[in-house]
Amino acid sequence: MPRRDPSAETGGFALIVDRIVDVYRGETCGARGSRSDLEGTRWKLTRLGAAPIGAAADDPDEREAFLALDRVTGRVSASAGCNRLTGTYERKGDSLTFGQMGGTKMACPGPLMEREREFTAMLARVRGWQLSRHTLELIDEQGNAAARFEARELR
Repeated sequence: MPRRDPSAETGGFALIVDRIVDVYRGETCGARGSRSDLEGTRWKLTRLGAAPIGAAADDPDEREAFLALDRVTGRVSASAGCNRLTGTYERKGDSLTFGQMGGTKMACPGPLMEREREFTAMLARVRGWQLSRHTLELIDEQGNAAARFEARELR
């Protein structure tokens, strides 16, 4: 709850943080005063389940893991950091499901291949989504956050 800042000359309020509950490494709050849309935004993967996803710059073979939904075509393009994936999706209100995914078949280092398997399995479990300014969470059938993304400009 905001407390009155005794030094505020305008009679306003200041928010004083008592404690920080969690910090997501590599994530930002986005540009102040702006919002991103589910469709038409390139979403950078920052968490897969409870596991944080490191920066792509850590490994020269790793590409940025992302998800992008095209409202006009109903197609999704994605990558978990290795192969490119494509498929279809269906959105109805807060409901979101992904169809069969296809993609390239490059061999990548073991950890990237494992992340790709987890990413593809996660997409199959998605049943919904939640958007908060520049953060997208894909929700599984149990109502848990299956993945978390941060908005990036479309490239």
